[in-house]
Amino acid sequence: MPERYNPKNVLTGDTDGAKVKYFTPEQNRRDRFGNRMLISKDLAYLDRSNDKVKAGILISPEGEKFIKQNPGIIKKIDSALSFFETHGKYREEIVDLDDGVTIEIGKGGNQSEFYILTAGGERYAIKTNALFWVHQPYINEMLQSQSLATDLKDALSELKVRMSTFLFASGQVFCTRYEENVKNYDEETEERLERVDRLELAVSAYVVRKKSEHDPLWENIEVDIPYTNFQRQETIRRNFMLQPDGVMVWIDPFFYNET
Repeated sequence: MPERYNPKNVLTGDTDGAKVKYFTPEQNRRDRFGNRMLISKDLAYLDRSNDKVKAGILISPEGEKFIKQNPGIIKKIDSALSFFETHGKYREEIVDLDDGVTIEIGKGGNQSEFYILTAGGERYAIKTNALFWVHQPYINEMLQSQSLATDLKDALSELKVRMSTFLFASGQVFCTRYEENVKNYDEETEERLERVDRLELAVSAYVVRKKSEHDPLWENIEVDIPYTNFQRQETIRRNFMLQPDGVMVWIDPFFYNET
Protein backbone atom coordinates (compact mmCIF):
# COMPACT_ATOMS: atom_id res chain seq x y z
CA MET A 1 0.00 0.00 0.00
CA PRO A 2 1.28 3.53 -0.67
CA GLU A 3 2.81 4.66 2.59
CA ARG A 4 5.85 6.64 3.58
CA TYR A 5 7.07 6.80 7.16
CA ASN A 6 10.13 8.15 8.87
CA PRO A 7 12.22 4.95 9.27
CA LYS A 8 13.04 5.95 12.84
CA ASN A 9 9.36 5.73 13.74
CA VAL A 10 8.33 2.57 11.87
CA LEU A 11 7.58 -0.41 14.09
CA THR A 12 7.81 -3.84 12.47
CA GLY A 13 8.49 -6.09 15.42
CA ASP A 14 6.85 -4.22 18.27
CA THR A 15 3.25 -3.60 17.18
CA ASP A 16 1.43 -4.99 20.23
CA GLY A 17 -1.12 -2.47 21.45
CA ALA A 18 -1.10 -0.50 18.19
CA LYS A 19 -4.51 0.95 17.40
CA VAL A 20 -6.43 2.51 14.55
CA LYS A 21 -7.11 6.21 15.10
CA TYR A 22 -10.04 8.35 13.90
CA PHE A 23 -11.66 5.71 11.68
CA THR A 24 -14.97 4.69 13.29
CA PRO A 25 -16.60 1.72 11.53
CA GLU A 26 -20.36 1.29 11.64
CA GLN A 27 -22.30 -1.17 9.50
CA ASN A 28 -20.42 -3.51 7.16
CA ARG A 29 -17.13 -2.25 8.61
CA ARG A 30 -17.62 1.13 6.94
CA ASP A 31 -17.73 4.54 8.57
CA ARG A 32 -20.48 7.11 8.11
CA PHE A 33 -18.95 8.26 4.83
CA GLY A 34 -18.87 4.74 3.38
CA ASN A 35 -15.09 4.46 3.77
CA ARG A 36 -13.31 1.17 4.35
CA MET A 37 -10.00 0.81 6.15
CA LEU A 38 -7.38 -1.73 5.08
CA ILE A 39 -5.05 -2.29 8.02
CA SER A 40 -1.53 -3.66 7.90
CA LYS A 41 -1.04 -6.83 9.95
CA ASP A 42 2.59 -6.22 10.83
CA LEU A 43 3.34 -2.52 10.39
CA ALA A 44 2.70 0.32 12.81
CA TYR A 45 4.26 3.69 13.57
CA LEU A 46 4.59 6.19 16.38
CA ASP A 47 2.51 9.33 15.93
CA ARG A 48 2.98 12.80 17.41
CA SER A 49 1.53 11.65 20.74
CA ASN A 50 4.00 8.73 20.79
CA ASP A 51 1.06 6.34 20.42
CA LYS A 52 1.44 3.14 18.44
CA VAL A 53 -0.81 3.49 15.38
CA LYS A 54 -1.67 0.74 12.92
CA ALA A 55 -0.56 1.55 9.39
CA GLY A 56 -3.40 1.42 6.91
CA ILE A 57 -5.14 2.93 3.92
CA LEU A 58 -8.57 4.57 4.04
CA ILE A 59 -10.59 3.99 0.85
CA SER A 60 -13.73 5.91 -0.10
CA PRO A 61 -16.62 4.46 -2.17
CA GLU A 62 -15.26 6.41 -5.16
CA GLY A 63 -11.83 4.93 -4.44
CA GLU A 64 -13.25 1.41 -4.43
CA LYS A 65 -14.71 1.94 -7.89
CA PHE A 66 -11.41 3.37 -9.08
CA ILE A 67 -9.44 0.37 -7.75
CA LYS A 68 -11.86 -2.13 -9.33
CA GLN A 69 -11.65 -0.33 -12.67
CA ASN A 70 -7.85 -0.30 -12.52
CA PRO A 71 -6.64 -3.68 -11.21
CA GLY A 72 -3.29 -3.51 -9.43
CA ILE A 73 -3.33 0.31 -9.39
CA ILE A 74 -2.28 0.62 -5.73
CA LYS A 75 0.86 -1.45 -6.29
CA LYS A 76 1.61 0.52 -9.44
CA ILE A 77 1.35 3.82 -7.60
CA ASP A 78 3.53 2.52 -4.78
CA SER A 79 6.12 1.32 -7.29
CA ALA A 80 6.18 4.70 -9.08
CA LEU A 81 6.52 6.68 -5.85
CA SER A 82 9.36 4.40 -4.75
CA PHE A 83 11.03 4.95 -8.11
CA PHE A 84 10.85 8.72 -7.78
CA GLU A 85 12.21 8.57 -4.24
CA THR A 86 15.03 6.21 -5.17
CA HIS A 87 16.16 7.84 -8.42
CA GLY A 88 15.39 11.46 -7.67
CA LYS A 89 12.26 13.17 -8.90
CA TYR A 90 14.03 15.13 -11.66
CA ARG A 91 15.66 12.15 -13.34
CA GLU A 92 12.37 11.01 -14.85
CA GLU A 93 9.41 13.38 -15.00
CA ILE A 94 6.88 10.74 -16.05
CA VAL A 95 6.64 6.99 -15.44
CA ASP A 96 4.59 4.66 -17.65
CA LEU A 97 2.86 2.07 -15.47
CA ASP A 98 1.36 0.10 -18.40
CA ASP A 99 -2.29 -0.24 -19.50
CA GLY A 100 -2.51 3.49 -20.21
CA VAL A 101 -1.59 4.41 -16.65
CA THR A 102 1.06 7.09 -16.11
CA ILE A 103 2.24 9.19 -13.21
CA GLU A 104 4.08 12.46 -13.66
CA ILE A 105 5.67 15.01 -11.37
CA GLY A 106 3.64 18.10 -10.62
CA LYS A 107 4.50 21.25 -8.71
CA GLY A 108 4.99 20.43 -5.03
CA GLY A 109 5.25 22.64 -1.97
CA ASN A 110 7.58 23.06 0.99
CA GLN A 111 6.11 20.11 2.85
CA SER A 112 4.75 17.88 0.08
CA GLU A 113 5.45 16.33 -3.30
CA PHE A 114 2.71 16.41 -5.93
CA TYR A 115 2.06 13.98 -8.78
CA ILE A 116 -0.57 13.64 -11.49
CA LEU A 117 -1.86 10.15 -12.14
CA THR A 118 -3.63 9.33 -15.41
CA ALA A 119 -5.74 6.18 -15.53
CA GLY A 120 -8.71 5.26 -17.70
CA GLY A 121 -8.52 8.63 -19.40
CA GLU A 122 -9.06 10.44 -16.07
CA ARG A 123 -6.56 12.45 -14.04
CA TYR A 124 -5.99 12.19 -10.31
CA ALA A 125 -3.87 14.15 -7.84
CA ILE A 126 -1.44 12.35 -5.55
CA LYS A 127 0.30 14.13 -2.70
CA THR A 128 3.05 12.71 -0.50
CA ASN A 129 4.63 14.17 2.60
CA ALA A 130 8.13 15.48 1.91
CA LEU A 131 9.02 16.26 5.53
CA PHE A 132 8.22 14.06 8.49
CA TRP A 133 6.32 15.16 11.58
CA VAL A 134 5.40 18.59 10.28
CA HIS A 135 1.83 17.86 9.26
CA GLN A 136 -1.15 15.82 10.31
CA PRO A 137 -1.69 12.36 8.75
CA TYR A 138 -3.44 12.57 5.38
CA ILE A 139 -6.10 10.17 6.66
CA ASN A 140 -7.14 12.96 9.01
CA GLU A 141 -7.33 15.43 6.13
CA MET A 142 -9.56 13.06 4.17
CA LEU A 143 -11.93 12.60 7.13
CA GLN A 144 -12.04 16.34 7.84
CA SER A 145 -12.94 17.11 4.22
CA GLN A 146 -15.64 14.44 4.22
CA SER A 147 -16.98 15.77 7.52
CA LEU A 148 -17.42 19.23 6.03
CA ALA A 149 -19.02 17.86 2.89
CA THR A 150 -21.54 15.90 4.97
CA ASP A 151 -22.21 18.06 8.02
CA LEU A 152 -22.21 21.41 6.20
CA LYS A 153 -23.84 20.11 3.02
CA ASP A 154 -26.57 22.76 2.88
CA ALA A 155 -24.23 25.68 3.62
CA LEU A 156 -21.70 24.53 1.02
CA SER A 157 -24.44 24.09 -1.58
CA GLU A 158 -25.78 27.59 -0.93
CA LEU A 159 -22.29 29.06 -1.30
CA LYS A 160 -21.57 26.96 -4.41
CA VAL A 161 -18.56 25.26 -2.80
CA ARG A 162 -17.72 21.58 -2.79
CA MET A 163 -14.88 19.62 -1.27
CA SER A 164 -12.27 17.52 -3.06
CA THR A 165 -13.24 13.95 -3.90
CA PHE A 166 -10.87 11.67 -1.99
CA LEU A 167 -10.18 8.21 -3.36
CA PHE A 168 -7.83 7.00 -0.66
CA ALA A 169 -5.41 8.21 1.98
CA SER A 170 -2.75 6.79 4.26
CA GLY A 171 -0.65 8.61 6.82
CA GLN A 172 1.74 10.05 4.23
CA VAL A 173 -0.01 9.69 0.85
CA PHE A 174 -3.39 10.66 -0.54
CA CYS A 175 -5.17 10.55 -3.88
CA THR A 176 -8.05 12.77 -5.02
CA ARG A 177 -9.70 13.60 -8.30
CA TYR A 178 -7.58 16.16 -10.12
CA GLU A 179 -9.15 19.63 -10.04
CA GLU A 180 -8.05 22.73 -11.89
CA ASN A 181 -9.35 26.21 -12.59
CA VAL A 182 -11.42 26.14 -15.77
CA LYS A 183 -12.89 29.63 -15.50
CA ASN A 184 -11.23 33.03 -15.21
CA TYR A 185 -10.95 34.11 -11.57
CA ASP A 186 -10.68 37.79 -12.47
CA GLU A 187 -14.44 37.93 -13.05
CA GLU A 188 -16.82 38.68 -10.16
CA THR A 189 -13.98 38.96 -7.61
CA GLU A 190 -16.04 40.78 -4.96
CA GLU A 191 -18.84 38.25 -5.19
CA ARG A 192 -16.39 35.42 -4.62
CA LEU A 193 -14.71 37.16 -1.70
CA GLU A 194 -18.13 37.55 -0.07
CA ARG A 195 -18.80 33.84 -0.53
CA VAL A 196 -15.46 32.98 1.05
CA ASP A 197 -16.20 35.33 3.99
CA ARG A 198 -19.44 33.46 4.65
CA LEU A 199 -17.71 30.13 4.14
CA GLU A 200 -15.03 30.98 6.70
CA LEU A 201 -17.65 31.92 9.30
CA ALA A 202 -19.52 28.64 8.85
CA VAL A 203 -16.44 26.41 8.81
CA SER A 204 -14.67 28.22 11.67
CA ALA A 205 -17.77 27.81 13.84
CA TYR A 206 -17.86 24.13 12.95
CA VAL A 207 -14.19 23.62 13.86
CA VAL A 208 -14.61 25.51 17.15
CA ARG A 209 -17.57 23.30 18.03
CA LYS A 210 -15.60 20.14 17.25
CA LYS A 211 -12.73 21.35 19.43
CA SER A 212 -15.13 22.16 22.28
CA GLU A 213 -16.40 18.58 22.01
CA HIS A 214 -12.77 17.42 22.37
CA ASP A 215 -12.89 15.64 19.05
CA PRO A 216 -9.24 14.57 18.52
CA LEU A 217 -9.63 14.77 14.73
CA TRP A 218 -9.82 18.56 14.99
CA GLU A 219 -7.06 19.17 17.52
CA ASN A 220 -4.68 21.97 16.38
CA ILE A 221 -6.62 22.43 13.12
CA GLU A 222 -7.10 25.94 11.67
CA VAL A 223 -9.04 27.12 8.62
CA ASP A 224 -6.63 28.11 5.84
CA ILE A 225 -8.23 31.41 4.83
CA PRO A 226 -6.13 34.56 5.51
CA TYR A 227 -7.56 37.80 6.88
CA THR A 228 -6.72 40.47 4.28
CA ASN A 229 -8.55 40.67 0.97
CA PHE A 230 -5.28 40.59 -1.00
CA GLN A 231 -4.17 37.41 0.75
CA ARG A 232 -7.63 35.95 0.34
CA GLN A 233 -7.55 36.49 -3.41
CA GLU A 234 -4.23 34.63 -3.67
CA THR A 235 -5.54 31.82 -1.45
CA ILE A 236 -8.74 31.57 -3.46
CA ARG A 237 -6.78 31.09 -6.68
CA ARG A 238 -4.55 28.48 -5.05
CA ASN A 239 -7.01 26.54 -2.89
CA PHE A 240 -10.32 26.98 -4.72
CA MET A 241 -10.61 25.54 -8.23
CA LEU A 242 -13.27 27.44 -10.19
CA GLN A 243 -15.59 25.36 -12.36
CA PRO A 244 -17.64 26.45 -15.42
CA ASP A 245 -20.85 26.60 -13.37
CA GLY A 246 -19.25 28.88 -10.79
CA VAL A 247 -18.75 26.18 -8.16
CA MET A 248 -15.47 26.46 -6.25
CA VAL A 249 -13.78 23.17 -5.32
CA TRP A 250 -11.97 23.62 -2.00
CA ILE A 251 -8.83 21.51 -2.23
CA ASP A 252 -6.80 22.58 0.81
CA PRO A 253 -9.09 23.81 3.59
CA PHE A 254 -6.96 23.45 6.73
CA PHE A 255 -3.51 23.71 8.18
CA TYR A 256 -2.07 22.06 11.27
CA ASN A 257 -0.89 24.46 13.95
CA GLU A 258 0.82 23.16 17.08
CA THR A 259 1.64 26.60 18.48
